Amino acid sequence: MYRRFWFIIILTFLLPLTVVLAQIEDCAAFVEQALAIIGDNCNDIARNQVCYGNIPLRVSFQEAIEEDFFTQPSDLAVLTTVSNIEALPYVPETNEWGIAVLNVQANVPNTSPGQAVTFMLLGDTQVENRIAAETAFLPVDSVVIETLAGTNFRSGPGLNYNVIGNSGEGGEFRADFISANGEWLRIIVSSKPMWVFRELIVDELPEVAELPILRDEIRTPMQSFYFTTGTAPSGCQEAPNSLVIQSAPDVAAVLDMNSMDIIVEGTAVFRFIEDNVIQIIVFEGTVYLDISFVIPYGATAFIRTEEDGTIIPWTGFGFRPITDIEYDQFLWMETYNNNFFRDLGTFDRQPQYTSCDTFDRTAPILDTIPTAPVDFYWNPPLIPEITSYQVLFYNENNQPTDSFVVDGQTTTTRLDMGQLNTGSVMRWEVLAHVGDEIVCTTPVGDFQVLEAGFDGNGTTVTGSGGGSSGSGGGSGDPDPGGDPGGDSGGSGGGCFTCASGRGQPVQPPQPPAQPR
Repeated sequence: MYRRFWFIIILTFLLPLTVVLAQIEDCAAFVEQALAIIGDNCNDIARNQVCYGNIPLRVSFQEAIEEDFFTQPSDLAVLTTVSNIEALPYVPETNEWGIAVLNVQANVPNTSPGQAVTFMLLGDTQVENRIAAETAFLPVDSVVIETLAGTNFRSGPGLNYNVIGNSGEGGEFRADFISANGEWLRIIVSSKPMWVFRELIVDELPEVAELPILRDEIRTPMQSFYFTTGTAPSGCQEAPNSLVIQSAPDVAAVLDMNSMDIIVEGTAVFRFIEDNVIQIIVFEGTVYLDISFVIPYGATAFIRTEEDGTIIPWTGFGFRPITDIEYDQFLWMETYNNNFFRDLGTFDRQPQYTSCDTFDRTAPILDTIPTAPVDFYWNPPLIPEITSYQVLFYNENNQPTDSFVVDGQTTTTRLDMGQLNTGSVMRWEVLAHVGDEIVCTTPVGDFQVLEAGFDGNGTTVTGSGGGSSGSGGGSGDPDPGGDPGGDSGGSGGGCFTCASGRGQPVQPPQPPAQPR
């Protein structure tokens, strides 16, 4: 284990970059030129590296460093060595604006060359790496394999996973992981992870046996992190304190942020607006929080944290459309394009949300009806104009017995179970109202609900999966003709590849469920 040394690097002298920027008095023009220069400074950043974008930064490392290491813009460092990185606030008098760029591999496979997840720390923003250097997983080079004609590709390493592709007439593919039982290989087809039965490989190379096993505890550098931002205004509307995250094209970024599983499919901004409230703004694609809380493009949501920044589950306030002021703060995203960031084009400032598909009950998760107060939660529909929610309870004869109304900006309510009139059997649902009109309803369900969460492949699911114990492939199935040992999945997940079970990238309004 490395002996941990802490070195704080504070660049206090003026560099050519800040000399140029100090002459710019207009805030918007300053931001435009600063980002352009940072695009040049960090253009050579590679996977699992951090780039010094602009002064001033404070950085601590997990090992001793030279005194001139990572002290000026365009300097690069390996992410495994970084403990904490802090961009300092915008200073109007000197036009200093701390900026760091991180190129995080996360769950992006090595078979997708050049692709990674971009973190941009803008202004008063701090990120703490929760992956120690000695435990960080660094993916190995993939191995070329050749499959038989007609071989099925599955969403996970076992016959209990659905078929999501086929080799057609056969061909060469690249494998980067092996299952725990050694019987399945993970391959990447058109940027999508799939699994193939190992016995269907033609002339297997010796390197295949050396591929790493895909395990749940796998994490790449900075895939798990804590962040915080300053809550005070930066003094420049176009330079707000924020963490910008952009996923690689066609690859959902699976991350552990402040102790919550999140999936970023596109481009989103994360920032604290109060000491214990995080705002999430989605400018492209979709963001999923924990158990399928969906934030679509053009929307912003809020979630509470503990004093130490740990996100408190089930504390979302629903979502609302992004305001013009919020769009204007990040207008640079429309045209900013370089080696680490892709432009988003002109913002659609009036996205239409009319879907009820995400509206469902998510908790409590209990086996018996308690007598103490219980928190009830639900995912909101993709309709930001919701004015109120009505929680209805039914008895065993499906007759309504109790009704409670909460504001449309909350998705939870605490109820004293001893005061309900349902009897020993209780069912419940939630109705979404816009004014007096009911626009969406959840399914009606029993109080006892199956546990929900991310499966081993990063897909948001409810219920529990079952192993395969039958005879296997079935007539005409190009998978092995007999079951190779029942539930052969074993290690279907591994957070390095938490999106590996999805045949297609998850798209709003509802993540597709895959077998476990």
